[in-house]
Amino acid sequence: MAFPSSFPDSFLKGAMMTILFNDLSWNQQEQFKTTCRRHGIDPTAVRATLSTENMGKGVLCGHPAASSAFPPDNIVQVDSIKQLKALGRGEGVDDVLGATGAAEVSYPAPLAEMAMPDLAAFGGKAVKLRNSLSRPQFQAVSDAMNAYLLGDSSRVAEYEDYINTLHFPLQMAVYAVTDLEITAADPLVVDNSSAPTSLIFGTVTVQPGGYIEARSTLQMNVQTMTIVS
Repeated sequence: MAFPSSFPDSFLKGAMMTILFNDLSWNQQEQFKTTCRRHGIDPTAVRATLSTENMGKGVLCGHPAASSAFPPDNIVQVDSIKQLKALGRGEGVDDVLGATGAAEVSYPAPLAEMAMPDLAAFGGKAVKLRNSLSRPQFQAVSDAMNAYLLGDSSRVAEYEDYINTLHFPLQMAVYAVTDLEITAADPLVVDNSSAPTSLIFGTVTVQPGGYIEARSTLQMNVQTMTIVS
């Protein structure tokens, strides 16, 4: 399952100087705070700084019990694909952004062409519905979900009930840090099984050799990311 990400307005590759939250513009700082609040997090209460250095073979996050050193700031109950997209991009910011990347989004065939079963016959039971779908039908729903999140959701609106029946409700682990440093020896590892994880950072500084390893569905909202040379 794909998940929309908000990439930083400032992406500095090969920089020599670290950019921290206090160096950000007022608008960038407010965007960070707004994103925190949208996910039910008080931006004044989040970790000011976090470094992955000397934290084992990486800071593991995603599952609430994955790392006591980096527990989630909130667990959000997500009841629909519409709510998930709104969390990632904010209310009112939907298909205009999605359309800009339309060339990279794979849209399924119209619902009528897939001969999908009648949802009423399954009483909202995801397992029964999943077992009744052929591989092409299930793939069409998966493609529709990705397209809904990453592209123009109006083009796959007819799949919305199928997506919600198969994949929702779910719980999303949300983490927030004002300034994050990722070191070479200790990457940031995201692993939340089949559930999504949302990372909200003011700034991210990646030291030489550092990286983020995503083993499960990830959304990352960052105001500024610096790749140190």
